[in-house]
Amino acid sequence: MHPKLLVNFAAVATSSSAAAVANQFPFPIPEMEYSGFDLENREAVCGDSDDEGVARLRSGEVVDVNEGQDEARILELEKKLLEQVVYSEEEAYRLYCDYAQAMGFNVRRGKQYYFMGTKRIRSKTYCCSKEGVKDDKADFNGVCFKKPETRTGCRAMISFACDNSGQWKVSRFEKDHNHEMAPPYSKPVVKSGQAILATNVYGSGNDLGSPNEHDKIRELSLQLAITKNRADTFERQAATYKRQLRMIVGHIEEQNQSLSKKIQKVITNVAEMESKDGRKM
Repeated sequence: MHPKLLVNFAAVATSSSAAAVANQFPFPIPEMEYSGFDLENREAVCGDSDDEGVARLRSGEVVDVNEGQDEARILELEKKLLEQVVYSEEEAYRLYCDYAQAMGFNVRRGKQYYFMGTKRIRSKTYCCSKEGVKDDKADFNGVCFKKPETRTGCRAMISFACDNSGQWKVSRFEKDHNHEMAPPYSKPVVKSGQAILATNVYGSGNDLGSPNEHDKIRELSLQLAITKNRADTFERQAATYKRQLRMIVGHIEEQNQSLSKKIQKVITNVAEMESKDGRKM
């Protein structure tokens, strides 16, 4: 067969196979964002490789196609975490758990401090589950319990402080971990976060084994989690504003009643003075 005809036949077969595979998915797969270089113009070659999320060019150069997107996503998550204002300790915990779920680590509750003379929490710290070093425990026979060591002395943590108005804001943030994060395909098993499994979103029974499919599912799950968290935050803020408005209206009504009583007292005093003057005359 002529070389040009052979190339055209291979291209048609490849496109037909890709279309057949795409039709097997029960949900539309969004197009990947621009990754910083043109694979077609630079003749990227796809082959068997142990590296996930990389493309090997004909020149021999290996390019990570997800590196720029991951960095941008991490910066967006950190910005949202540091700028978000919440109104309870539980909301602060869920906010950090959402961040931990996206990054790939577990959260453990840390120390808390109270306002002087009250049981109201003034500040709360949350840390990575690998913080500290676990001590070996021994029974009375001197036998040590040898459980797998999971703590690495990680110093990643976050502290929230509550002001007098009830707003919780980040007061300290350590983002660097001293251990590997959970890879994309295992992040749904992170325990402390609000994990959104792909099976809950798209159903089960499909083979989602390739890294690209996992990346797309992770991206969609992350967007869904962020949207849900924003909706919950707006709902809680609306409830808070409603309570504050009721308090203001109640305070105004109390002031009006007090002012009415004072005015009535003044009118009564004036009437009494007029009656006394009338008697004298």
